[in-house]
Amino acid sequence: MSWAALLSDIGTTDIDRVSKSLGLSSSERGRLIDLHRRPTADWTWLARRRAHTQRYAVRAAYLADIASTAGVLTSGISALDHYNVDLTARADTAEVYAGAPELETLAHEFALRADAAGNLIVHVLAGIDAVTQLLEGRTTMPPATVAVDLLEAGESRARRAGLELLDQLLDRHR
Repeated sequence: MSWAALLSDIGTTDIDRVSKSLGLSSSERGRLIDLHRRPTADWTWLARRRAHTQRYAVRAAYLADIASTAGVLTSGISALDHYNVDLTARADTAEVYAGAPELETLAHEFALRADAAGNLIVHVLAGIDAVTQLLEGRTTMPPATVAVDLLEAGESRARRAGLELLDQLLDRHR
C-alpha cells in the first residue's frame, strides 16, 4: 500500500494504472481512493519499507552526473525545484532513488564511500518490478514520494516543506 499511495500521489492520480500494476485487491483500491481524507499530520508510515536507504560520501562535483544517470530518479532535497518546494537545499547534497544494479554502477563509476553523514542519500529499490515499471520514463519521483522523503529527513524545515507538498496534492483533489 505504501508504494500504491506514493505512486498515485496519495490516491489523487493514476489510481487505475497503479492498482492494476501493483495487483491491489478491490478493498485495497478503495483504501487508496480514500487516502486523501486522512490528515497530513503523520504521513511517515508511507516511508516504511519503500526502499533501503543508504548514505554515501562523494565528491560534490559528481552529484549532477549521478542524478542524471540512466535509471536514477531524483527525490527529496534534489527535487525541490521540480515541484516548487519552498526550501533551499545545500548545493553539495543530493537524494536519489536507484535499483540495486544502478547503485552498483554508481558506486564503481563515482567511487561512492558509505558514510552515515554522507552528502548522497540513495534509496535503493530492490526487487520491486511493478514499482520500477511504473517509474519508467521519469527522472524525478512523484510529488508524494518527494514529500515523504522530506518528512523523513528529520529536519524541521524539510518536514514543514514535505507537509506543504502533501497539502498541495490533497488540495488538488478536494
